[in-house]
Amino acid sequence: MRFLLRLSEVRGIQWHIGMLGLGLSAAFTFLIYPAIAGPDHAVLDPDFHGPLGFGLWKLHTFSYYPDSIPTTARGPLYPAFIAAMLAATDGWWPYSVQAAQCALFGLGCVLAFWVANTLWNRQLAVLAAGLCALDPYLIWYSSRIWVEPLMIFLFTALIAAVVLVKRRPSVWTALLVGVIVGLSIMTKSVYAPFLVLTPALLALPFGARLKPALVAAVLVAGALVVAPWTIRNGRLTGIYAPEVGNTGFTLHQGNDFVQDFHRAPFSVSALHVISVARIKEEADSVDFPPDFTLRQRLLALDAARRRTAIDKMLGSPGFF
Repeated sequence: MRFLLRLSEVRGIQWHIGMLGLGLSAAFTFLIYPAIAGPDHAVLDPDFHGPLGFGLWKLHTFSYYPDSIPTTARGPLYPAFIAAMLAATDGWWPYSVQAAQCALFGLGCVLAFWVANTLWNRQLAVLAAGLCALDPYLIWYSSRIWVEPLMIFLFTALIAAVVLVKRRPSVWTALLVGVIVGLSIMTKSVYAPFLVLTPALLALPFGARLKPALVAAVLVAGALVVAPWTIRNGRLTGIYAPEVGNTGFTLHQGNDFVQDFHRAPFSVSALHVISVARIKEEADSVDFPPDFTLRQRLLALDAARRRTAIDKMLGSPGFF
């Protein structure tokens, strides 16, 4: 505690911790990750967000470059983040994106400091931010083209915004919370429940009570951020959702990881290979009407996977 007390007395300590996080993540990303990527099968971009970023940058379409057919299978914010880095550096791939992710990690440490300092005290803020900066799991995500670096930053920002609106309730802080919720959903649709949960929880009588108008502002701001993309997806597919065409795969693979766990305990990479083989085998048996377009085929495949996953859970409550 004495050590934390001395550190907390350093002026601007949160920025020093943020720079520590940035430095450690950059050292891992640019020195260690290239050495272990091959031997450990740590694929740089397993979810193909890079081609989506290139599609936005090169073709100005949300498509898997060099294909120009629009897709709905991913949220648009992370590919837009990639496209912005590519445009700013004239295609310095993947280093521009990795460097930006290291910067986000450092800023996330600063946000963690602010939240802890606001809720408790400066000593605990140093501890919280320092643990973030030294967390190998968080550092690991900065090295690869995964949605998690942006997602982790946005979730930390959401917590900070919720603390802010509770401490300084105003239209602007309420709108900030709503916008961050909307951006989080546009990054990954798993955040969709937060569009309702966040204003609902803010309406509860904990801490400073928010006026109903401010709670409504959070909901409206979030909905306005998400609405244009949801409408775009609906016009393309007939399904109005932030992401369309990947839910079935995710549910199916979640089941597979549990079912096959005994074959490769705790080895996600090995379990992934087993799962993909099963999913591909099932896909080969799906029949499509001859007039289906490629997008219709992909959506039908995902719907079939979703049905298979849900039927498995419904048919076996013990497995669920």
